[in-house]
Amino acid sequence: MKKRDSISRLVLFWIILLAGIAFIFFTGFNIYQEIQEYNLGKKQLKSAIIEERKKLMENQINQIITLAEFENSLLETRLKNNLKDVVGIADTMLEQIYLFLKGKIPDKEIQNIFLESIRKVRFFGGRGYYFITRADTTGIVLANPAFPEIENKSMWNYQDIYGKYVQREFLLAALRGGGFVSYYWYLPGHGKKPFKKIAYLELFEPFNWIIGSGDYIEYLRQQVKTEFAQTIQKMEKNNLNQILLIDGFTQSCLLDAATCKKFSFIKNLKEGISQYGNYLVYKKYYSNWDMYIVSVFYLGDIKEIIEKKLKNLEETVRKDILSTTAAGGFLFTLLAILSFIFLRQVSTAEKELSSKEKSLQHERKNLMLKIYKDKLTGLFNREKFNKDIEKHPIATIAVINIDNFREINDVFGYEFGDYILKTIGKILKKEAKRIYPKLKVYRIFGDEFVIADLNNNLPPEKFEESIKKLVSKINNMIFKYGNEAVNLRVSAGIAIAQNDPLQKADIALKNARLLEHKPVSSYVEESSAIAEYRENLIWVNRIKSALQDGRIVNYYQPIINNKTGQIEKYEVLVRLIDEDGTVYTPYYFLEIAKKYKLYTDISKTVIQNAFKTARKYKINLSINLSLSDIINVEMENFILQLLDTKDVCEYITFELLEDESIEGAQEVIDFVNKVKEKGARISIDDFGSGYSNFVYLVELNIDYIKIDGSLIKTMLENKISHAIVEAIVTFAKEVNIKTIAEFVENEEIQKEVEKLGIDYSQGYYFGKPSPTLPIS
Repeated sequence: MKKRDSISRLVLFWIILLAGIAFIFFTGFNIYQEIQEYNLGKKQLKSAIIEERKKLMENQINQIITLAEFENSLLETRLKNNLKDVVGIADTMLEQIYLFLKGKIPDKEIQNIFLESIRKVRFFGGRGYYFITRADTTGIVLANPAFPEIENKSMWNYQDIYGKYVQREFLLAALRGGGFVSYYWYLPGHGKKPFKKIAYLELFEPFNWIIGSGDYIEYLRQQVKTEFAQTIQKMEKNNLNQILLIDGFTQSCLLDAATCKKFSFIKNLKEGISQYGNYLVYKKYYSNWDMYIVSVFYLGDIKEIIEKKLKNLEETVRKDILSTTAAGGFLFTLLAILSFIFLRQVSTAEKELSSKEKSLQHERKNLMLKIYKDKLTGLFNREKFNKDIEKHPIATIAVINIDNFREINDVFGYEFGDYILKTIGKILKKEAKRIYPKLKVYRIFGDEFVIADLNNNLPPEKFEESIKKLVSKINNMIFKYGNEAVNLRVSAGIAIAQNDPLQKADIALKNARLLEHKPVSSYVEESSAIAEYRENLIWVNRIKSALQDGRIVNYYQPIINNKTGQIEKYEVLVRLIDEDGTVYTPYYFLEIAKKYKLYTDISKTVIQNAFKTARKYKINLSINLSLSDIINVEMENFILQLLDTKDVCEYITFELLEDESIEGAQEVIDFVNKVKEKGARISIDDFGSGYSNFVYLVELNIDYIKIDGSLIKTMLENKISHAIVEAIVTFAKEVNIKTIAEFVENEEIQKEVEKLGIDYSQGYYFGKPSPTLPIS
């Protein structure tokens, strides 16, 4: 019995011992497996983050190049506008000096006064100047302050590096009434490489002079590059990437020099994506500006965070292994008598391991949230949106964009702009949760947000209606920050259950931003040509219905006599009233009416109603006419027939749009003579916006000049606009033509209008267009 008990105890001892050893081995193996899985997950996580960062860097560089392409496409137009403005000012000033001094002193002295004055004038940062030559085949240079050695010498046979006779081209452009000439020459500091130069020339007939100015496109390109670099430097503040712009010729940095010195190794890297040490670099050459655009990302920004947390976890696992091994050795010698203690330790170890596993999962979750969160607003970012769309490729989304947000940053500063972004983010998150708790909100770029129904849970009608209400709510809010306050306008594009929903929503967003009265638009699955045709048909039916029902109506905007302060006349403006009462301006229907031959019917309706109003109330009315109205024989006969009624002619003024098409058009001259013979008056509309031929105004024998509103609105801040307005007023007084200022929007503008001696004012400061007249 004793022997059996001994055997039993021995067997039991070995069973317990082997079970203990097996348990220790199994536990150690499980810990090893956990470590292996953990290491594999760490590698995959790093790899995924780096790949996403590469795509983001490439997209970022492509966006910057797109912005640069847009700026580059405007260079020549911008330079031409600058040259035309400065030469126009010189021509106007010379005209004023000539008119003022003519007959008082000899013409030769007038010429000397102007030549001496013009030599001292500089613009375009000090490099711009005027030159004057004779307008004949001698090509004699009368003034050239940059190259005084060629004054009083002939440049008739001067050729650029490609053989173009420059002075001869100057003469031809001036004789055509003003024009541009481009030619090529060497740019100082750039060796023998030819650069394009553009000049603008005008003819001053009293002296038979050519007045001109020119500049290299490259100078403006360098200026725009500098402005562009400053813009990019502001943009990169909201991104983890460092953006560098490197000049291809000098290899110098267009941004912060200290930053470029830090990343000097980039000059030796090839184009495309590459890794240099701990830096991920994307480099691309932009040939139009001869510069490299580089995006740099420091891998340590992600790597250090991951490795710090994983290192703590590895240390914990290591200690667990050591504890388990020690416990195993202790159990090996004492398991027989302390088995219950061993079982308790095993239970405790399992609980600790479970706790550590939960901790690891929690830390991984927090890390992923940091990677996928926008730092400024706390919303999900573009990376998270892309990740979610990969899982839900057919989704319902709304892209919401803050209109003109760049202007808010420029006017109020970036702190105010950041406040706006954070506030909008909070509003969208709150409203999205109220609409449907499973909606997700992202900030995908700068001033652009997305609300997404990834599983298409909401009915399309409810989603669209909710977005419309949300946009309307934001557009009616006032945003205050410190002493500043601003009313925003946001637009939204919606894509309902679409593949590639972001692209479709962007198309809808562009449509919404084009329609001022419709800030929300939904993507429709049809070609743009069919959509345009369908929209045109809707408008054609709408116009025909309005003509039949008498819903083409006249609105009237008052014109004030600046001497009496009283309303003296009104401008007639056309409006279309839809069946639901919506009022449409000509912007929406006039071009379609012209395309589908309904324009003449609209014009006749407007003119006939205006004549009835003038006859009934005995008030002065101004009616707009286009060149197509004047050259249309049917329309001309219609107008002349109405003017046969003598009791109304004295109240009618016809406004003709000022542009190059009216100059020299015999039909215009004949029409003006006919209507003035019957007692009506003539006004030139939008004068100063384009061609502005003073001599032709005198030939037309007009009664009023309506100065272009863009000049009036900006003349308080823009010296060029002010000088042009002043020149127009001076000329008009000399030839006894009355002047009218458009777009008078506030008291400050009206005071300057009165100070300049403009006869009449029109604008929202005095009254908006109205269907009724304030007549008792």
